[in-house]
Amino acid sequence: MKLRNPGPVQPAPALQGPAGELAEAISRWPGVAAFTHWELGSPGVVDGAEFHIGDPELGHIHLDGTAHIPFGSAISALLVQDKMGRTPSWGRDWITYPVRSSKDVQHAAWLFGLAYARMHGTSDEDVRDRITERAKVAE
Repeated sequence: MKLRNPGPVQPAPALQGPAGELAEAISRWPGVAAFTHWELGSPGVVDGAEFHIGDPELGHIHLDGTAHIPFGSAISALLVQDKMGRTPSWGRDWITYPVRSSKDVQHAAWLFGLAYARMHGTSDEDVRDRITERAKVAE
């Protein structure tokens, strides 16, 4: 997703708890800019923090702590198959992951890290290998 403007462009709100820990970590990555994520269909209603590298969106975290990360349908399907994320009801190109605990922060940071690597030129084949290796470790 590209940087949209359904509300004014402004800094990301401070998220609370584990979602806040995750947002702070992602915001420190080189080249990442954080903005307010606006509620879809309700311009001006704050719904979380979104992260961009230039114009493309790295992903976002809603106020309820749910992370949404774009991967494209093939990588998303592999993540869902290996139980590393869920398919949102509105599309197969993204995965969703609830961030409720420190363990969730670690996994969500790994997911955002995969998306970050892809945006910096890591091939889908390498991303698939990273997912397969992590799935083996989790067994």
